[in-house]
Amino acid sequence: MSLTLRHRAMLGILLIEAVLFALLIWVGSAEFGTPVTGIVAPRDILVQGLLVGGGLLVLTALFLLLHGNHLARAVERLKQGAAALAAGQVGLQVPAPGHDELTEVAQAFNSMSRRLAELASEQERTRRQLVQLADQDALTGLMNRRRFHDELDRRAQHALRYQRPLSLLFIDVDQFKYVNDTLGHAAGDRFLSGIAALIVGDLRETDLMGRIGGDEFAVLLPETPIEGARLMAQRLLQHLHATDFVVENRRLRGSVSIGIAACPEHGHDVETLLTRADIAMYRAKLNGRDRFHVFNDDDLRIDRQMRDTIYWEERLKRALREDRLTLLYQPIRSLAGPRHEAYEVLLRLVDDNSELIAPGEFLGTAERSGLIEEVDLRVVRLACEMQARCRRAGRELRLSINLSGYQFNNLSVSEAILAVIRETGADPALLTFEITETSALQNIALAEKFIRRLRGLGCRFALDDFGAGFTSLSHLRNIPLDAIKIDGCFVQRLDRSPRDQALVEAVTGMGHALGLEVTAEFVENEATLKLLERMGVDHAQGYHIGRPAVLN
Repeated sequence: MSLTLRHRAMLGILLIEAVLFALLIWVGSAEFGTPVTGIVAPRDILVQGLLVGGGLLVLTALFLLLHGNHLARAVERLKQGAAALAAGQVGLQVPAPGHDELTEVAQAFNSMSRRLAELASEQERTRRQLVQLADQDALTGLMNRRRFHDELDRRAQHALRYQRPLSLLFIDVDQFKYVNDTLGHAAGDRFLSGIAALIVGDLRETDLMGRIGGDEFAVLLPETPIEGARLMAQRLLQHLHATDFVVENRRLRGSVSIGIAACPEHGHDVETLLTRADIAMYRAKLNGRDRFHVFNDDDLRIDRQMRDTIYWEERLKRALREDRLTLLYQPIRSLAGPRHEAYEVLLRLVDDNSELIAPGEFLGTAERSGLIEEVDLRVVRLACEMQARCRRAGRELRLSINLSGYQFNNLSVSEAILAVIRETGADPALLTFEITETSALQNIALAEKFIRRLRGLGCRFALDDFGAGFTSLSHLRNIPLDAIKIDGCFVQRLDRSPRDQALVEAVTGMGHALGLEVTAEFVENEATLKLLERMGVDHAQGYHIGRPAVLN
């Protein structure tokens, strides 16, 4: 039978009490007892007491010996288990035989050890996840910038030490922001992941790829000279040309701009290699996107220009993000027919000091960086919101809005403009979109489709800066227009130049013959205004009519 510790202690106490009882009998008899007939003598009592006490002591010793060994073994097992647990052997189990308190302690120890093992396993999983997050891009599963930086540093040092070739591709997805803004960020993420997966599929097992920024990737090509990097870049471009990405039930064609730098030709350290590959990528963008460019010394001369481009691109992105684009309105006066409240919408960027920056500072960057679509759509939205507010207040406002020629390359922009008009409640019949000759003539077929879509809703189109470009009368006949705006170079000296007067009068007559309204820009004095009225020009615009201002 197994005894609990409590029972063992009670048995030991009883044995000790028995010994004490025997001793008391002996002491009592020796002090008070006298020989009495029939009564045991004190000496006999002593002997009997000693015999009984001695027997009890022997039994107690045997009991303590047997159960003391059991206790010592159990304690030793727990001691060893605790030492092993402290050494890191989580999950260790100690034997737990029997049903006493020491068994319960051993079972509790085992439960604690199992729980510590579970916690250690959870901690390891968390550690691995943190390592993965620290090294891996969450969207694409590629190395992140920090990890790629470390790998590039290690591989570059190896290439230099053993004089082995190494090349770097810096890849930027063209016009990704437009996809993001028109289809949504979730669709943009899928589009970006698809392009990343396609590039990874074309790489060798020894090549490494990382996501460097939002729409930027870098590819490390070990044991690859510049010519091999050229071939790889060309293969990636061809594969992208042949691939359609289906996002939100729409087929998208992806294109990238690729910059190439090599070690040691273009740099020995990570920062130099990345910077020069980045410069080469921007050179590819400046050359028209959807191509690659190998860094060369000439690129250093345009590095300042590219830095300015990067600077204005960042400022423009911030302006779009923080609603720092605003509109001024320059009056347009009717010279013939009924007077209408009409304005040309003029874009400005508000800097940190609340100063207004003219678009000449940043529109070139917007066009090169692919931000022009977002800028134009923001202008359209702001203008339509203003017109709709005036319309609800019973005020009829005619607005002329400038569009970049880049929009004609993407017919989906016309759909986005139509959506803005419907969403804001603006009156399309009171909106005129101004386009330049050069932009309209770059691709007449696309321009015509773009214009007809918006005119189908009731919008009007005017050819801006007429006469300053390479106007062909056949093109003017074929493009569906409602008005022309005579370039200011023919108007500024109109009051003192008979040649300019003859040209303006001829253009006005031709425009009217084609059913087009005619507007003259840069009207700066009353004499010029009177001449335009006499020539039959329909509308006038310039500082003499009114300067650009905020519209209340």
